[in-house]
Amino acid sequence: MQFRKANILLTGPPGSGKTRLIQKVVDDLKALGATVGGLLTPEIRASGERTGFYIVDLLTGEKGLMADVGLGSEVKVGRYGVNLDVIRDIGVNTLHRALTKSDIIVIDEIGKMELYSEEFQEAVERVLSSSKPLLGTIGERLTHPFATRIRSMPGVKVVTLTRSNWDRIYNEIKEMLF
Repeated sequence: MQFRKANILLTGPPGSGKTRLIQKVVDDLKALGATVGGLLTPEIRASGERTGFYIVDLLTGEKGLMADVGLGSEVKVGRYGVNLDVIRDIGVNTLHRALTKSDIIVIDEIGKMELYSEEFQEAVERVLSSSKPLLGTIGERLTHPFATRIRSMPGVKVVTLTRSNWDRIYNEIKEMLF
């Protein structure tokens, strides 16, 4: 199946359903026989509290600890220590693999932690300039120069998601991609 080239970046407040929407679209794409590559960054929770984030390769299932409250690191985002080696070794390699082996690429998410890695930024640029469709998320209030630049790139559509427009945006994204 052929998919339309689109670079879609979802943004919106926490709890608006960005990750849930991406997962639903990924499930729909896989049901159509698409190969979906890229990465997810699911939360790690303990006793109901978020304590960190994994980074997960959608194609291989490889997973690493990207950030954690107990991680000793020179790079901190809020209370989280950030593991730049994992962002490089899993995140960047995941995006390179997705460029060659996937029909559609997912990046959930382009955020403060990931943008500490220049190699991650370069990999995101390669994805955006490729012929492959991208569905990603980007922090709503992220002011990093790279984030500002990619939001305004030709061919990048930034879509603001809220709880009230979730169903409409879900359907619009499906129309944009397939």
